[in-house]
Amino acid sequence: MNQKIQRFLFSHYVSKLTFDNKPANLRNSALVREEARLPAVSSSILFEIFPFIIVYGEDMVIQTIGRSLAQILPKLPGQKMHEFFDLVRPLVEFRFDAVLTRSNNIFEVMSVEPIDVLLKGHGTAERGEGEEEQEDAPIALGDDSDDRSIHLKGQMMFMAEWNVIMFLCSPNLPDLDTLAFSGLFINDLSMHDFSRDLLLASKNAKKGPFESFSRDSFFPLSQVLSNPTS
Repeated sequence: MNQKIQRFLFSHYVSKLTFDNKPANLRNSALVREEARLPAVSSSILFEIFPFIIVYGEDMVIQTIGRSLAQILPKLPGQKMHEFFDLVRPLVEFRFDAVLTRSNNIFEVMSVEPIDVLLKGHGTAERGEGEEEQEDAPIALGDDSDDRSIHLKGQMMFMAEWNVIMFLCSPNLPDLDTLAFSGLFINDLSMHDFSRDLLLASKNAKKGPFESFSRDSFFPLSQVLSNPTS
């Protein structure tokens, strides 16, 4: 179908093309079916990608944790998720069904007990006999020294096959001092996200403008005065 539009000394033609788009639709459907036949990811690969993963069931009991989290909190499995952690965001009640309704949100939890106490108890708040809490002990945690809890941030994914929720998270650490205080190392962080880069970038951001240069890049004052440049 052609249409001619005359405007002053110019002629403008409008054409409408019709064609059968069924082959393209068939190709798209084939791609969808091919993605559905992709092999499932094994649990070993999943736990390698997310070393701080937490898997808990409908009863909120923690069933499995990642390798990095198991190094500092080996007694965490078997405890209640909502009793061990407080939900920082989103502002909803920490229940299994409430988490399912917010699957598209980013979740952040923090431990109820301070991380230094949990490290001594290997994941519990129990203290040894004769051991008392030292409230006056100096703690270097950056600007917010009152917060001694470990923060985990990530996404809650529901696995219908197992009827569990996987918390795909990583520690929310402001600086390297907090990392060391939490009993973690750089190698404990995942290699497949930006946790390491953000942590190292925060350290470099705290440096002053002159600390980014090496000492050898500055000339002694006596040498500058003896060899003035025109």
